[in-house]
Amino acid sequence: MPKYANRIKLHDSVEPLFHKHRLEEELSKINQKRIDMPRGGSIIIEQTEALVAIDVNSGNSGGQRREETAYQMNLLAAKEIARHSAARPRRVIVNDFIDMRGETHRRNVEEALRQALERDKARTKSSASRSSGSSR
Repeated sequence: MPKYANRIKLHDSVEPLFHKHRLEEELSKINQKRIDMPRGGSIIIEQTEALVAIDVNSGNSGGQRREETAYQMNLLAAKEIARHSAARPRRVIVNDFIDMRGETHRRNVEEALRQALERDKARTKSSASRSSGSSR
């Protein structure tokens, strides 16, 4: 495929390519149930035959600025969810983000997830619903 020749580069370093780009580390995360995020939160991924359920947890963060903390954590989680869903078998994926009261925040998180999923070549369809569950 000559049109892709300009994308190919010779790796002549002593350091193995997978180590250099931390690929082994990333590959080991693919099958983990719990993925820790920066700022202390995590996402928990439960995979069944029918669907994948993803729960976003804030960890111990919160306090006075709970809404803003939840918003920031959900934005980070949206990107991480897109990365992990691209590497897993295709199924229905249900995401349970941290509850937020602000409508603008909810819409921004939905949009962040949509944008993060745009890179994935698989067909995706998203819809949002507001649960009346308890706040974490």
